[in-house]
Amino acid sequence: MHEHCPALQKEVGSSDTIPPSPAAVTACAEHLGPHRNFSTTGDTVADLEDLRRALGVDTWTLDGVSYGTFTAGQYALTRPQRVRRLVLDSVVPLDGAGVLYEAALGHSREVLRTACREQNCGFDPARDLAKVVRRDGNGVGVFHLLVIAGIIDPKLDDPRFGILDALHASAEGDPARLDALVAGFSAPSGESPADFSSGLHAATLCADSRWPWGDAAAPVEGRERALRKAVQRIPPAQVWPFQRETAGAQGIPRTCLPWPSSRPHRPAPGRILTMPVLLLAGDRDLSTPVRWARDLAAVTPKAELVVLPGVGHSTQSRSESGAKAAEAFLLR
Repeated sequence: MHEHCPALQKEVGSSDTIPPSPAAVTACAEHLGPHRNFSTTGDTVADLEDLRRALGVDTWTLDGVSYGTFTAGQYALTRPQRVRRLVLDSVVPLDGAGVLYEAALGHSREVLRTACREQNCGFDPARDLAKVVRRDGNGVGVFHLLVIAGIIDPKLDDPRFGILDALHASAEGDPARLDALVAGFSAPSGESPADFSSGLHAATLCADSRWPWGDAAAPVEGRERALRKAVQRIPPAQVWPFQRETAGAQGIPRTCLPWPSSRPHRPAPGRILTMPVLLLAGDRDLSTPVRWARDLAAVTPKAELVVLPGVGHSTQSRSESGAKAAEAFLLR
């Protein structure tokens, strides 16, 4: 498997937000060699078109989840005559933006405060988080904790974790429980490359995205400076209760900062989705915050946006309401 990068796989597993070491990233890129130029979503779109032809169908309906929304969306943008309907669940921006996660960092305050209201917690977890990350400098770890919680514990009410109480205890001077949660959730989950290849993911992410330094073809020299400038331009209120430095220190930019110059995927400018599109978003999702789905809905003429309360990431597989919304849309 050309995409198997043992060091990177060990450090980050399937996480986007855990920052890998530059050595693991460059070792992976060197291992992939020229193959890293053929892992763009544009290549996957071509594979999908080959599959459609092999199936002998003139048109079909695509259902994409998480990064699959980017893949399905790119196919629909480039071959709109082949797509009858489109389901995009947990939307990734189709223009390759969002890599600094400003929307997710800021959305965390609403997720925390909503969970507190539901649980009558009696304190402000967003203010607690702000205090903790400024005192301890652990913004990336706490952000990763909340991102994963948005998948497995979207309401933050699982007593096994007690995330709200751990945040409050840390803000009050006892960080042990929160530190243990951050360490436990930051441990790579151990997927095999056959299930999730961190090398393939890095090659695709770095090729597809819109970076402060340009696209994947930009030279490595100068990227760090461009990233620092982009982070300093983020209004602090936009990412509060986190600090804007967290945006540049989390795993997505840190994976692609040292990634060697490669062939980029360039989304077609100015195109919009013209077919009926169902957009599904969990209101507790920090992996793909609801803002991204709302932004896409605003520029999609036949969009139907369904925001699911109390639901996190990947709504069809993790909530009955998401599955039913998709079923109703597909059976019309």
